[in-house]
Amino acid sequence: MANGSVLPKTARLKITTIKIDERYRNQRIGEGALGLTLWQWRDLGINEIYVTVFDKHTSLILLLEKYGFIHVGNNLNGERVYIKDRRNLDFSDPCKAFPFLSGQVQHAGCLAIDMEYHDTMFASSDLANTLQERVDISVANGLKKVYIGQSYSLAFKVGEPVLIYRKYTGTDGRPGYKSVITTYCVATRIEKIKVNGRA
Repeated sequence: MANGSVLPKTARLKITTIKIDERYRNQRIGEGALGLTLWQWRDLGINEIYVTVFDKHTSLILLLEKYGFIHVGNNLNGERVYIKDRRNLDFSDPCKAFPFLSGQVQHAGCLAIDMEYHDTMFASSDLANTLQERVDISVANGLKKVYIGQSYSLAFKVGEPVLIYRKYTGTDGRPGYKSVITTYCVATRIEKIKVNGRA
């Protein structure tokens, strides 16, 4: 790299050019695309993933840092080199650890979501024999989700994993064989909108 340091030779996954057309800015598409890439990286089993970016792309740099990429130097083209390593994740911040969970988890919640909402919110979840997986919806949804529900359905704390249960609401076959846990997330913020029936 241009700053004189050299990274040790190892297998790394490279994120190629990320470019979002100006008309789609501020719609969380970059966040969604990065999320899909990080899920793929997790499944490949490679320890490191990296991306290069020029200084002028400040919003991309902020997004990368938010999701745990660390600036390790600059390359010969003057681009900043950012790496994320699964062996060195910051589990105190769910975004920085994404898409991994800490091995120290003691408790997890479960959230049931009707299939028509589930398949839009979690379009990239792996579920056999359904057609809900669409890259355009997955990217457009970004990574963070907002769920509004009853207090009994939110019996978990910030930082705890939440298993997402796709509740079958169709009429074909027996629901008991079609409802399933499809994915997980981590609670990053919980707010009580109403207390004793008052906002």
